[in-house]
Amino acid sequence: MHAPPAVPFVRSPLPWLGHGIAFGKDADALLQRLRARHGDAFTLLLGGKRMTFLLNPHDAPAFFKQSKTLVAGPISKEISGKAFGIDWSQYAVDVHEVQVPFDKSMRKSVIGPMTLHMQEKAAARLQALGRHQWQSGELFRFVAKLVFDAGGEAMLGDGLFDDPALFEEFLHFDKQFPLLVSGLPRQIFFRRAERFLQKLSLQLQSPRPGQAPVMDTRFDTLKDVTSVREIGRNNAGLFWATQANTVVMAFYAVFFILRDAQARRQILAELDAVAGSVQQPTLALEQLDQLEKLDACLDEVLRLKTSPMPIRVATQPVTLPLYSGRECLLNTGDIVCLFPRLTHMDPTIYPQPELFIWDRFLQRQGPNQFSYRGEPLKYNLLPFGGGQSICPGRHFARSEFKILTALLLRQFDIELLDTAIPPHDKSRSGLGALTPLQDVPFRFRLREPATHAWQGSHPLVSTLEG
Repeated sequence: MHAPPAVPFVRSPLPWLGHGIAFGKDADALLQRLRARHGDAFTLLLGGKRMTFLLNPHDAPAFFKQSKTLVAGPISKEISGKAFGIDWSQYAVDVHEVQVPFDKSMRKSVIGPMTLHMQEKAAARLQALGRHQWQSGELFRFVAKLVFDAGGEAMLGDGLFDDPALFEEFLHFDKQFPLLVSGLPRQIFFRRAERFLQKLSLQLQSPRPGQAPVMDTRFDTLKDVTSVREIGRNNAGLFWATQANTVVMAFYAVFFILRDAQARRQILAELDAVAGSVQQPTLALEQLDQLEKLDACLDEVLRLKTSPMPIRVATQPVTLPLYSGRECLLNTGDIVCLFPRLTHMDPTIYPQPELFIWDRFLQRQGPNQFSYRGEPLKYNLLPFGGGQSICPGRHFARSEFKILTALLLRQFDIELLDTAIPPHDKSRSGLGALTPLQDVPFRFRLREPATHAWQGSHPLVSTLEG
């Protein structure tokens, strides 16, 4: 009886770098091209690391099931060390013991007060900005700054976000992040980013007034296992993790809903039905859970504009049987990963995948709602990763998206001045949200008390007529 074929190693003419340059420029195109030649599973050399990619979504359950032999901790330690200067040799416990209490304190059942606190802060900021005359601006910066301040303060406490330079320095640091995780020395190549990191670390070394209970838990965990310096560095990493993808996806959520007249009407009608009077634009926690149409829109936005890459390291030799009939043979220290964006953009799973179809996920959320090659998929949508490394802030982030969308649509007349979808930064593939490369002009004004939701057939029609 013949043994199943092994996963092929795809050679590159470049020593050490391997396919690293091509992956950094356009990972989607590279993996699609190699998939057509070598099948759904293959191994590449990327910057000195051999990495096995499993591209068939039916292989995801086996990947996540091996939670003891395929672990995320070593990758988390490496990335946090390169990007934030966290020195894990200075900790009395492993990264897992630091992360677990934080993950538990970010469960949906316990973040209600932080969610409502974020809503209060966002509503107050919008009211301060509101005028009944048209104002113009750039949508990404407007939305991102609002979420950055309101969500950041609700979690990390008061005072930190009073610094007007913080947002600009964060954007600069985030832009450098793909290069930071490559391991280039921050003190030489990223001096501005390192200065920001040092300043932020000093500010996050000790608890802040008004911080959320999740931060109380985090300080209680860290103070017993590491130094004050490391507490600051670790919390600086948390600061980036809680903001980087959230501010980008908040922008996309608002943008795609504004440019789709039907989605906007449906969501406004749902908000009116669930929340009642426009004069009371804020939402109770139970009302957030009732917004099924908005939830469906968010899933579609996350499908279009996220690119996670769950990565695991083998702690011992392991064999993964694959859907194709091949076997993935891994030795201790080998790296294996998924690349869900190819699933998210697969036309056999999602017809016309490049389009925003607002109700694509309506009443089709959860496992086994979509199929691939004739079989239901357990993991068809993985915007927040999965398994042991799934984003712990996913519930808070979704609430932020809902709150922001509800506040903007119900309190403001708001219109795009350009409906073209901005291109995204392809170097962010595998790192989460796909940051737009250019901003989108828009205008807004506080809605008059007697008026109702925008009723135009297209955002530009209202703009041109105004």
